[in-house]
Amino acid sequence: MGFSSGAARRRASAAAAALRAVGRSVAASRVPIRVAMAAALWSEVCPSSLRGLVDGEAALLRRLETSSHVPARLMLTVASWMARASMPPAAADAEEGWAECS
Repeated sequence: MGFSSGAARRRASAAAAALRAVGRSVAASRVPIRVAMAAALWSEVCPSSLRGLVDGEAALLRRLETSSHVPARLMLTVASWMARASMPPAAADAEEGWAECS
């Protein structure tokens, strides 16, 4: 991906930690481990890419797609799914609504 060895190790370890955090849901949805690992690495390399690709990120995505043998569209889909799975549930869901009042 073009990173120095120290930066590459830090990002890879952060991606592994993110993958462990959502590991059960990844296994439950039957996402292949290679796809999950590539998506976790992509979310660590470009965390802002879930809103849209910026100029240099497209080249990084193509490079990761080539090295991991995972299609870019699938990688982006799984990365966004993993980002949603790692967020805590919304506080609005825990509040009572008017329909529950007597």
